[in-house]
Amino acid sequence: MINEGEEELTSIDFKFSDLDHEGNEMTMEEAAGFTCCEYYKKDVKELAFKLVNVKNMGEGGGDPKRVGWMLPISMLTTEDEETLDKEHVNQYVFFAYCYLLGKEAIVNELINGKELDEILTNAYPDGCLLITNDANMPEGVTLKKLELSLARNGYFVSPTGYVNPLINEEGNNLNLTPAGEILKADGTYIDPYIEKLLKQYSYNSNTFIRFLYLYQVEEVLMNTEMVYQLEDFLYLLKQNKPNYRKVENGLKETTESKRLKQIVENAHLRSTISNALDQKCNEFLNSEGDNPLVQPESIYQVRNHIVHRFRVASGDENAVKDICDHLELYLYDLLICYKLPKVNRPAPAA
Repeated sequence: MINEGEEELTSIDFKFSDLDHEGNEMTMEEAAGFTCCEYYKKDVKELAFKLVNVKNMGEGGGDPKRVGWMLPISMLTTEDEETLDKEHVNQYVFFAYCYLLGKEAIVNELINGKELDEILTNAYPDGCLLITNDANMPEGVTLKKLELSLARNGYFVSPTGYVNPLINEEGNNLNLTPAGEILKADGTYIDPYIEKLLKQYSYNSNTFIRFLYLYQVEEVLMNTEMVYQLEDFLYLLKQNKPNYRKVENGLKETTESKRLKQIVENAHLRSTISNALDQKCNEFLNSEGDNPLVQPESIYQVRNHIVHRFRVASGDENAVKDICDHLELYLYDLLICYKLPKVNRPAPAA
């Protein structure tokens, strides 16, 4: 019921059980220990709710921890009897109702006579709620650190209008890996472009524009690598016995492809999509012979072909679309595993 003082303004039919797994009646006060966050996944199915597990950070890692559920908002008003009987998820559905009924706009529409399912359908097309138990979240893990892994599974902080067909939708678990050094201590990305990628640039209806948007992530990482190298060289030159030859040789040997290779090596990347991406790149470049290209050189050469021979590349749009789908997932893996460049200079004093 929604009340104003003792006056009942309207009521909502909560079709799930209002008892927790121990048989106790749930209250809105319990929701204080849980965090709700809105995400969007194109064409998410009503019953595609998933148990969320988060990998532990730190030495050894350990087994992933169960932290909550990802619930499609359309599921909250489902008529599916089997789903309504699932005791292990009804507590989180209750907390989802608490969260949504805390929004004045939704409450006003309910008071004005609209049905909840109509309100939610209009307000949250493709919407989902990630509901996490704060006490279960691994130490040091924040929702910001899970943002890239969520995107890897098709969940974004704003609607994208596209779902990558390569995303594995099987199973009832959503396994997330926190990002590491791609985020600064203040919780922002090392470059604001990554924020823009997640909110604006992960998809574009023009396949070639989409490729360039995605490839800019590699440009960002290469630029960061170059800045660190130059700061290293400056440090070496400012020493009492500067090694000019080492600096000169280092500058000569710095190329884009070498920086990209170093980035991937530092990340210790084990991307499940990498081999498939290499295959798509080699097919596009007609280089599937005895010495096929591998990451990161394969995607670097695709970039060169598109930029310098666009008149030719534009005739194979379907192949580029396929590369983009693979590249998008590969980049999320790379960003999650990313390590800042190794440096020769001492760390700044705390």
